[in-house]
Amino acid sequence: MTTRHSIERAYQRTGCNRKSAARIIENAIERGMTECDFSGREQRYLARKTLKNPSNDYVFYNGAIYVLTPDNVCVTVLIPPRWFGKKRMYSGKTVIRNPKKAVSYNLISTEE
Repeated sequence: MTTRHSIERAYQRTGCNRKSAARIIENAIERGMTECDFSGREQRYLARKTLKNPSNDYVFYNGAIYVLTPDNVCVTVLIPPRWFGKKRMYSGKTVIRNPKKAVSYNLISTEE
């Protein structure tokens, strides 16, 4: 189920048109990833969201977070942070903050 507000937010935040927003929200309810499907940073992020409002469920699907009531009615659509759903890169024990710069720096330093 969808609300008019959730269709408007899906239109604004994901870029899909209003007709397909209802279909995408239904797919998110059926196929989306919940907190228990993640590990690490993503799981902690969704757990913090759940602590703020324990009556809602948060589902990640197709690059957006859909907020659902216990009756599986979509309330709104949120944009996740940039790092959400992406793998961290390491160089030894240190985290690489910008992979593009790290790759170019490694290529330059090995050529000398």
